Amino acid sequence: MTSDDKKPGFFRELLSDFGALAAMLRDSFKKRYPVTPGWTLFGITVALVYIINPFDIVPDAILFFGAIDDAAVAALELALIRKDLRKYRKWRDDQKVS
Repeated sequence: MTSDDKKPGFFRELLSDFGALAAMLRDSFKKRYPVTPGWTLFGITVALVYIINPFDIVPDAILFFGAIDDAAVAALELALIRKDLRKYRKWRDDQKVS
């Protein structure tokens, strides 16, 4: 197996997903990528509100544990929209070729 064949590590993949998510949102709001499902945008919005809000299931004031539930919500949302992120990445790569 060459170094090009290696799968990215968990954190590298997570960072890549967050980057693709930010780019997908930017392109969606600028109407360059109009195929983002409404439920995906709704889920992202709910997750962001939950993460930003300091008054959630485990308050952020409780060190460490307050961040765990926020991380779990972010991971769950990324898992739910992984298919949409794959479609977006394919669209973005196709745009670069054109």
